[in-house]
Amino acid sequence: MAHAAAAKIDGVRTRVARGFADDGGMMGGAGYVSSDKDWFVGYGDLLLMTLNRGAIRPFHYHKQGTDTMATISGAARVVLYDMRDGSPTKGQVEEIELAGEGGDVTFLQVPPLVAHAFQGISDHAVLVDLASSVEQSGSDFHYNEPGSVPYEFK
Repeated sequence: MAHAAAAKIDGVRTRVARGFADDGGMMGGAGYVSSDKDWFVGYGDLLLMTLNRGAIRPFHYHKQGTDTMATISGAARVVLYDMRDGSPTKGQVEEIELAGEGGDVTFLQVPPLVAHAFQGISDHAVLVDLASSVEQSGSDFHYNEPGSVPYEFK
């Protein structure tokens, strides 16, 4: 369980963001307000996730929300599946590897109705996910039915 000593300097605060942990890693979050509205859409949650090598977070999607994510340490595979009616890439699957290297961070933005899953491909990966709405962690979070995405993790 995360903990922090109470800060003693005036105006400095600590907050434990409750999440969950399992053998594959952890996930927790806190709210944020975007300073770059063109890239980071709206208000939502700052989700923090770790993935150990081979760990998988299953396919899920959002009907309305946009995810903007990055790996800040280690490496992770993000697998995308386009479920959007009318999209020129409907039904396509794509693998994208994100790695935190040096001072550069590559962000990946995933629009609504593009299912996505994560797999750790380094010993320990640390990811951030900036969700566009609070609902993405609740009423706008939908797991794909097993077998509904034409992809098998290696």
